[in-house]
Amino acid sequence: MNTNKAKLNILVVEDDKLSGKMAEINLSQLNCDVTLATTGAEAINKIKLNYYHLIFMDLGLSDTDGLTLTETIHHLQKEKHIYTP
Repeated sequence: MNTNKAKLNILVVEDDKLSGKMAEINLSQLNCDVTLATTGAEAINKIKLNYYHLIFMDLGLSDTDGLTLTETIHHLQKEKHIYTP
């Protein structure tokens, strides 16, 4: 692990607590700063306030599906000329 590089800021959108925690542990071991969101609404709020280098998206969330949420995120980011994979 190279600790000289700046940490990547990663958003994990996952409503299953165990899966979210496992993703957080694994990504943290790769020297990433990890933020968890458990709903689509929470993810949108976090994206409006922060920049993320990468977003991991659960496809089946309790309040929306991951594909619709991804489209919403892309529309929000397009206004700011930002694209997050």
